Amino acid sequence: MNQDLSIFQLVLGASLVVQLVMLLLLIVSITSWAAIFRKLFALKRVNRMNDDFEREFWSGTSLNDLFSAAAQNAKLAGPMERIFASGMREYQKLRERRIADAATLLDGARRAMRASFQREMDVIETNLSFPPRSRPCRRLTWACSAPCGGSCMPSPAWPACSR
Repeated sequence: MNQDLSIFQLVLGASLVVQLVMLLLLIVSITSWAAIFRKLFALKRVNRMNDDFEREFWSGTSLNDLFSAAAQNAKLAGPMERIFASGMREYQKLRERRIADAATLLDGARRAMRASFQREMDVIETNLSFPPRSRPCRRLTWACSAPCGGSCMPSPAWPACSR
């Protein structure tokens, strides 16, 4: 009854199947923690880039200067900067078409920014689901042809999203 009950001795004394299961659990645990820390560092980097852009945006810098800087640094820009650039690009495109209605200009910019926002969210959310998806998930849209509000079915053009 004087047996050593250290974890090391218990693992060495276990059968091969138990040792393999413990090794598998250890590998999965290390992989999980690596993914957690990788995503944590990526989110911190995104927050830092967004804070830098927001500070610059509210400092009073000209929107045209911000846009030209965002266009030059498109690969290094943060998500908020890319969303701003897409809205500004659409705004300038509509202005070149000589559209004078301010509401139309703003609606076009908002639409471009919403689309850019969704793309940025898809990038940020990659590798967060289990099991991991090989491509970004598109939100489920409903195609209801029943005029009375009867049963609606998901549109087959869009794959279902588990979110």
